[in-house]
Amino acid sequence: MFTFEFDAKVRNGIIKIPDEFKKKIGSRVKVIIVSKEENEKKAVSSFNSIKLKTKEFKFDRDAANER
Repeated sequence: MFTFEFDAKVRNGIIKIPDEFKKKIGSRVKVIIVSKEENEKKAVSSFNSIKLKTKEFKFDRDAANER
């Protein structure tokens, strides 16, 4: 199984496969649709930045990787 990723516009329920992928796919495919809606972009822009003081922070790599 091969996986390809590309952005496409849906027109009348049809998604055009880019020419670069047409020769690489067979007659049957598995389709997973991830919708890119405008309101998703607005939700991401609502995050605020934060500032952390890490000068005195001690990081223990072994403790961080424990399961």
